[in-house]
Amino acid sequence: NPTFIGRMESGWAFLGLNQVLKGCCFLVADPFVSDIEELSSPAQIVFFNDMLILGRAIQAVTSAARVNYLFLGNKDPVLHVHLVPRYADEPEEYRSRGPWHYPNYVKFELARDQALVEALAQEILKARKKVV
Repeated sequence: NPTFIGRMESGWAFLGLNQVLKGCCFLVADPFVSDIEELSSPAQIVFFNDMLILGRAIQAVTSAARVNYLFLGNKDPVLHVHLVPRYADEPEEYRSRGPWHYPNYVKFELARDQALVEALAQEILKARKKVV
């Protein structure tokens, strides 16, 4: 899968198929569960830690002003979190709204997005080395 960023302690990180906001990613829990409450307390902490590592990687690579973390799960009943970078230069009408309000869909393109996938993977590796 060309959107695959890497294996994390709690699951799998992927670049999103919609890149209307550059750096949209998601983290999927492994083992597959449908809800965060199905994980043990220690596993929840690991999942949230991985989520924050991925969020910091997104900010470092994209210079996003912040990252929004969205737990939806209505369509796919597998625990995952969407990480959506937000930028200071977004149009005012979208700045305080969810990314699905943008009128355009920017589909993942390997030629354009491969460098982003690789840069995110490298940031995650750097974060892991700091923890060790």
